[in-house]
Amino acid sequence: MAKPYPKKKSKDITWQRPSMSNLQEKILDSPERIIAVLATTKSGKTFAAVEKCIEAGIQGKSCVWVSSTFSRARTAFELAERGLQEAITGGFVEFNKSNYAIKFCSGGSIHFYSGEATDTLAGEEASGVLVLDEAARQPEATFILSRTLITPYPEAQMLLLSNADRSNSNWFIRLYNKIKNGDITNAVALTETCYQAPAKFIAAEEIEQAKNLLPDTLFRALYLAIPLQDDSSVFGSLEKVINGELEGPKIGNTYVIGYDLAKLVDRACAITYCYESKKIVDFSVMRYVPYTNQVDILMDLSKKYNGAQIIYDATGVGVAVGDVFNAKGAYVEPYVFTNKTKSELVYNLIKKIETAAFSMPRIPLLIDELAGYTQKETPSGQMTFAANKEGTDDCVSALMLAMWKARGYQFTSNTLHYSTSPCAYIGELSLGV
Repeated sequence: MAKPYPKKKSKDITWQRPSMSNLQEKILDSPERIIAVLATTKSGKTFAAVEKCIEAGIQGKSCVWVSSTFSRARTAFELAERGLQEAITGGFVEFNKSNYAIKFCSGGSIHFYSGEATDTLAGEEASGVLVLDEAARQPEATFILSRTLITPYPEAQMLLLSNADRSNSNWFIRLYNKIKNGDITNAVALTETCYQAPAKFIAAEEIEQAKNLLPDTLFRALYLAIPLQDDSSVFGSLEKVINGELEGPKIGNTYVIGYDLAKLVDRACAITYCYESKKIVDFSVMRYVPYTNQVDILMDLSKKYNGAQIIYDATGVGVAVGDVFNAKGAYVEPYVFTNKTKSELVYNLIKKIETAAFSMPRIPLLIDELAGYTQKETPSGQMTFAANKEGTDDCVSALMLAMWKARGYQFTSNTLHYSTSPCAYIGELSLGV
């Protein structure tokens, strides 16, 4: 049996709004029915949205919070809990940590849900505020279902929060642009870049570090609120890295081989990179070659290039190929492809190309694949990377593997050292791809 609301009267509640930034004040005070926020990461969007729900709950209204994941919903719930500690102690508010629910003595409430389980929204209503957190990362179906929660209440508001790390075809980006262009009435579009956000939210040093470490497209999306482009080559201009010719091994140099497996439909590809010269020195492709033979070829290539380590795609059939490598005592490292790990490979290579951190000969097959490698958005709102419909990406995968292994190597006094990868900075930013 559910506990009754606290017995304090709403008139006993005194609430003072914390100090807010310009964007946060707009989020809190905009009267429009739909408020769409497309802003830099760490701009205080979540904090302002929690505050908006608290103020509505104190007034006796019901609020619903829908996050992209349960962990995000829990984060918002815990943020509200920290802000309401005195009210909890005074008996004005009750927290149900099992159901992620907050009840106010005024009769208001805030319920936190995940868009991963939209069936839990059945029967809910929001007379005050409905928040769709990380909106662009949620399916459009979640937006459509959530929107019905405020239908019975003309004064209720829907607040949509998002970064811009999705493409222009994303339902939220399209909605935001329609609101911005005035195509939807009783709605407002709010934005803020990292340079407009208060320094206490994002320090100038942090912005500069992110700009130096992240690929330009990702920095623009996460910090300047500029959405990603659809079906465009993710690697941009390649001319700055095209230079030189393939070459054989040199005494004393250290190499790594990126190896993408294939047998019939696609081609297997092995790309060798030299740490000292920072260049691609060997490019090999194989088709209709049995995997056991490919292993022998790769081991011979490794031996040729001073015992180079082989980093290979260990997804699917790669598991069995890895067993063959291990049985033969090969110097290998497996890399399992998932949406997240693949995006890490992509962003690492993007940054390497943008900064001309390596060079490669003009290899037509590799250049064609790089030029045709695009990003697309799935119906669920996830970003994926792959070759265009007409192309393949085996050579790109081999290059990404080689450059991933090379990402953190530094040389000092002819000694090989390993340092933290710039991609470690990306953390959870995009990668839901």
